[in-house]
Amino acid sequence: MIESNKTTGDTCYMIKSNFDNKELDTFLQKLLPFGRYKIDQVLKTIL
Repeated sequence: MIESNKTTGDTCYMIKSNFDNKELDTFLQKLLPFGRYKIDQVLKTIL
């Protein structure tokens, strides 16, 4: 995990991380009992 934040708006928490596919699947399976999740990807860094 690179960074985690409590947020307002559509999300309650944001976790910034870097996983390979297997690690991501394992992490999401462990997260699922605690609620829903949404995955977003960075397309381009602008700064």
